[in-house]
Amino acid sequence: MRSVASELLVWAAIGSLINEYLARLGVGNFLLIDDDCVEESNLSRIVGASAVDAEDRVQKVEVARRLILQTDPNANNRYHRGRCCKGIDCASPP
Repeated sequence: MRSVASELLVWAAIGSLINEYLARLGVGNFLLIDDDCVEESNLSRIVGASAVDAEDRVQKVEVARRLILQTDPNANNRYHRGRCCKGIDCASPP
């Protein structure tokens, strides 16, 4: 499964569950895109997010990356803090 790439997972309520499940299945490549921060009102829907994340307004892609690496420390995470747009270079973290 490591060679399978999950090349576009938009971080959203259901996305956090999907990201975790795919990491547990051994998918090794993730491209995470979201332009939003964690807020108290969405803590119940984001796996891995905490009250401290909401208080600090942590980017959702940061929480996703953290959760994936806790599940699989060898996973390759590329991410973009923003909206999905043509021409985005997500080869490395911003």
